[in-house]
Amino acid sequence: MELIRIWKEIDIADIDAHLIIVDDMYGYCPKCKAIGIKYEAIKNCPQCGIEFKYIATRENLQTHSGRNILGKIKKFASDLVLIDYNDYKYATDKKKASDLFKI
Repeated sequence: MELIRIWKEIDIADIDAHLIIVDDMYGYCPKCKAIGIKYEAIKNCPQCGIEFKYIATRENLQTHSGRNILGKIKKFASDLVLIDYNDYKYATDKKKASDLFKI
């Protein structure tokens, strides 16, 4: 099965509240800054307890390491919505700028 990008209007605050960012070995909870979350325990943050609904990686999914991460996501977190980190970062940075300048 192939992955394709689908654009959907979504509340960034909901993503902020339920996101885990993963690399090749572990996950990171941006909400409480917990690091070292194992893929096997990726349902809830062990430190702050939030339920993860969204998952992202800073790694390019077209690279070898990106495909390895994608395999782990499919194996351990297939129920989470995979979001493009660059899209997420752009949207959050845009919101921060608009809040700063009251746009």
